[in-house]
Amino acid sequence: MGYRYAAEHPSQAADLLISANKSVLTNTKLVQESEALLAKDYYKGTDGSIGTQSAERWQAFADFEYKAGLLVDANGKKLTSAPKASTYFTNAYLPDAK
Repeated sequence: MGYRYAAEHPSQAADLLISANKSVLTNTKLVQESEALLAKDYYKGTDGSIGTQSAERWQAFADFEYKAGLLVDANGKKLTSAPKASTYFTNAYLPDAK
C-alpha cells in the first residue's frame, strides 16, 4: 500500500516522510526530488506493477557493491565474487504475485 501511494502521490509521500523525520531531515528539496524520481523510475516495474523487484536491478547493485569492495563475509573478509542477488529477494508475497 505504501509503495502504491508513493508512486501515485510522490509529493504527498515526500511531505509525510519529511513530517515524520523533522529532527533529522534538513534538505527537504532533496527529499521531494528523490521521491519524484523514485515514483517515476523505481516504485513501478516495467509492466506497471508496484513494488516488484527484478533480478537484473538487484544484480547490478550487488555487482556495484562488490566492485567497490563493500561486501564482506561473516568474518569480515572481502568477498571473492559478487553474490547471486536473485537468491536474496522474492516477489512471491506481493498481492498480485503469480
